Amino acid sequence: MLLTGNEEVWRTVFNSFVREKHWLDIKAPKIRCNDTSCTGKLVYYNVTKSNIMCKFVVLPMLMGPEGNQHFWVPTFYGQVIDSNNSTHDLTFCDDTLEGKICKLQSAVYEPCLLQNTVNKCEWTIMPTSYRWMVEVAPQVICVVTDRQVVPKMRVPFAGCIHNITVIQWENETFMLNPDNELSTKVLWQDTALEVPNWDLNLTRLKALLDKSIEVHAAIKNLNRSITGHKLFTTVVSDKIVKVGSAIADATSHHWWDIFMGYSPSARTTMDWVVHPLLVVMIVVIVLSIWNCYVAYGICCKKQKMIMVSYTNGQH
Repeated sequence: MLLTGNEEVWRTVFNSFVREKHWLDIKAPKIRCNDTSCTGKLVYYNVTKSNIMCKFVVLPMLMGPEGNQHFWVPTFYGQVIDSNNSTHDLTFCDDTLEGKICKLQSAVYEPCLLQNTVNKCEWTIMPTSYRWMVEVAPQVICVVTDRQVVPKMRVPFAGCIHNITVIQWENETFMLNPDNELSTKVLWQDTALEVPNWDLNLTRLKALLDKSIEVHAAIKNLNRSITGHKLFTTVVSDKIVKVGSAIADATSHHWWDIFMGYSPSARTTMDWVVHPLLVVMIVVIVLSIWNCYVAYGICCKKQKMIMVSYTNGQH
């Protein structure tokens, strides 16, 4: 019974020191038992303070003028959010049967939320042909698409749709389970469920991007043949002062870099064949061979003339 990892069994067996308020971390796969005894490890926590956190989904923002729009996806480092709109990274937290234990866990600083005077945000720029869907709650789906998934839907679109029972996606039909709690309350009570107000508000950041000349220039120069772009925006006092492109930085270099063996633009066979450094090496080799040939020819001809002249003198 201990090998099953059942919480009630463990609490009953170890009731002498495990209290009801304790959170258990049962390592059932690491327990070893024989006919008379078991050995293993049980970790229990005496939780003094707990906070409710919820997972959040980051949707891209649709940026750019009509006909040249892209989905801008900000990079967030936390996975969950608390009631104070602070994000947290729970990667290194311990799992228990009641929840996660994060010892001395502090909130994650998110530069894309404009939490300071100077913020540097990392973006992934996707084309409007990028499509993505996830169900975040019963009959609530979040989609990123350039096709209509519900009637009269403006596209391209990035957002969440409520009260969905059937949806067509990528030539497949999805049936979503109903929200029994919502259906019951709407049917028997004249009250509506309030939607939690835990959200990461990016309205202020989107307004900065919309009016930024640098951002519009970056969108205009995006290479359409590349699926995803990496951009970095630097915001100082509610103004975007710099837009850097990881792709542009990787392919731009000084003219003398080619003599140091650095040529990020040389990707195909023909690029290497006509590489300037290779051309210079070939020219040097050819000239060296020609120089050796000429020197050898002059040396041999001179020796032959002396020998003939000496023989004629004897006659």
